[in-house]
Amino acid sequence: MGISLVKRTITRDDVAREAGVSPATVSYVINNGPRPVTDETREKVLAAINKLGYQPNALARNLRMQKTNSIGLIIPDNKNTFFSDNALGVEQIAFDNGYNVIMCHSAYRLDRELAYIHMLISHQAAGVIWIPCSEDSAGAKLLESFHIPFVLLDRVIQGVTSPSIKADNFKAAYLATNHLVQLGHRRIGFIKRPVDLNHSIARLNGYKQALQDANIPFDPDLVVPGGFLFQDGSVAGRQLLSMASPPTAITAYNDMNTIGAMHAAQEMGIRIPEDLSFAGIDDIAQSEYCFPPLTTVRIPTFEMGKMSANLLIALIREELPEDQKHHCLDVELIVRESTAPPCNSK
Repeated sequence: MGISLVKRTITRDDVAREAGVSPATVSYVINNGPRPVTDETREKVLAAINKLGYQPNALARNLRMQKTNSIGLIIPDNKNTFFSDNALGVEQIAFDNGYNVIMCHSAYRLDRELAYIHMLISHQAAGVIWIPCSEDSAGAKLLESFHIPFVLLDRVIQGVTSPSIKADNFKAAYLATNHLVQLGHRRIGFIKRPVDLNHSIARLNGYKQALQDANIPFDPDLVVPGGFLFQDGSVAGRQLLSMASPPTAITAYNDMNTIGAMHAAQEMGIRIPEDLSFAGIDDIAQSEYCFPPLTTVRIPTFEMGKMSANLLIALIREELPEDQKHHCLDVELIVRESTAPPCNSK
């Protein structure tokens, strides 16, 4: 006679023992309060939850039985108007359809992202719109385990098939770089994202393809990492402009880095666009009002937010056709005053 083995249910106490904390602390992490938890403790608890596969079963039953009118929106940077424009689009559609939006700021940190996902689960969110800070699939698996519908905005995660909205990032970088090429530039610097994701890789590839199509050899020394803030672009710009043979034009994976690099150039006494041209990507609000106004590629951020909310609501209502799950929106070059032919060709 065989022995039947029954898998024991993982409890909150198991998670507490694994993490070396109290059961109450586990609850604070899952519910994002009411008491504060240090980053180190939060990381230990989240690691234990993922290792043990802990799922609050009572909460899962409640989620199957109840629905709320709340939608979670997880963004990586609330300082970047790219994401605030996304949020405005989400909020407009959500409000028009009777949903409230719970805003969550991950600050490009996976532990914060997972903590917010746990919080949205505990608050029985009807669904989640999520701009991932990495390609880690832990958050997606967690939402799927609680049967919470979600939409990926601006980025995708390898192996995750949930509905998604993104822009044509390859074309965006191609247009920005090709515009500089058509003006006569041959040494074009590129400020890349510090940690590559699929959308930023597509932008770097668009830059490379525009050079290749113009028979301009790719020079890896002209590609430098930037960051998430204007000052990161300033540092990257100084790095490019300190080269023995500096570029005559600079573009970047987003406008924040481009504007930061413009600021560095102006501090170094370099005239824009007489001595150096700049082209960005995104068309954030600051692009039109910096000096000189920035040539850039417009990403339809507000429309992306609206479409992601419409997708999520259709998904919640089980009305989303299979062939309408994934969308890639077109982009547009906006020529302003920061680009001109190189000075030696005038």
